[in-house]
Amino acid sequence: MNIILLYCRAGFEGECSQEIQDKASYLGVFGYCRTNKGQGFVEFVLPTAKDASKIFKQVQLSELVFARQWARVSEPLDDVPREDRVQPILEFLANEDKNTWGRVSVDCPDSEGAAHLKTFVRKFTAPIAKALRGNGFLTPKQDSRLHTLCLFFSDFDKVYIGELDKENSSRDHLGIPRLKFPKDAPSRSTLKLEEAWRTFLHPDEWYDLLGGHQKAVDLGACPGGWTWQLVNQGMDVFSVDHGPMDEGLMNSGHVTHVLEDGFVYKPAKKVDWMVCDIVDKPKRVSAMIIEWLVGGYCTKTVFNLKLPMKKRYQEVQECLQLIESALAENNQRCRIQAKHLYHDREEITCFIQVM
Repeated sequence: MNIILLYCRAGFEGECSQEIQDKASYLGVFGYCRTNKGQGFVEFVLPTAKDASKIFKQVQLSELVFARQWARVSEPLDDVPREDRVQPILEFLANEDKNTWGRVSVDCPDSEGAAHLKTFVRKFTAPIAKALRGNGFLTPKQDSRLHTLCLFFSDFDKVYIGELDKENSSRDHLGIPRLKFPKDAPSRSTLKLEEAWRTFLHPDEWYDLLGGHQKAVDLGACPGGWTWQLVNQGMDVFSVDHGPMDEGLMNSGHVTHVLEDGFVYKPAKKVDWMVCDIVDKPKRVSAMIIEWLVGGYCTKTVFNLKLPMKKRYQEVQECLQLIESALAENNQRCRIQAKHLYHDREEITCFIQVM
């Protein structure tokens, strides 16, 4: 398994490729990427399986901005007969070193035109799992202590076979959380903040970081999609925007609508959270984030950086470096994470906690 397969949003294969090559070269590991724009995944081909294992041991998926999920795989099986896809997979595994996995994940790209492929992999999961279990490749019952066998179909007759690391992969299928749009939320942007919390916060942290009747500021709040999430966690929120807020939120008694420019407003007293979904130049948003954190106006923040049409990976790196350097100069220890979330489009979402 000398190939690392990285799942990403269709159209961001170039950024995903740049990022994994940077991470690998920092470790002294060098390979090359195979990809096509719009296919929704990247193949990072390395000289040996040992090189791929080294990257998985020293790089965490949570450190990668543009990859949702990743797997170690072998060269794909081409021309898999559509009348019987099970037997070639069993034969391939039988010729490899004997291994037993805790479960199987049948995957495919999240790209345009892949709807029928998604339907196929969903229906194929049960029969292939039964066959794998019958041939001793899967444990009798799912076992989270073992790696997961990964079958990634890039097309109906082409499959990559490998594994998802039990400790270094997304717990969500394809790296995509299944979130339900809350019927009372005023906009679909509410799912961005929910996904951010699910991505950046460990379940054991939710109460400490979100609970306890905290105070929050939502910059660029109108109509209140992110404010809704904050209120739903029991927070009192200052929603900053010249635009109108959702009436139901205003009737909750937990929202104060502040008619000011989000780039100018600062709270009279320190708050726990500041969230921001303002669409503006990423460097300008980054400068505002630095003001808030260095000025001690909040201790935790989630914000979006709208990406330019070109040099998107470079822009992300420069913005994060600006923030990290400013906090370091102010002797502030912090935890910084960034991810191109499923509910993001041309932006990435960042989380920072001042320790």
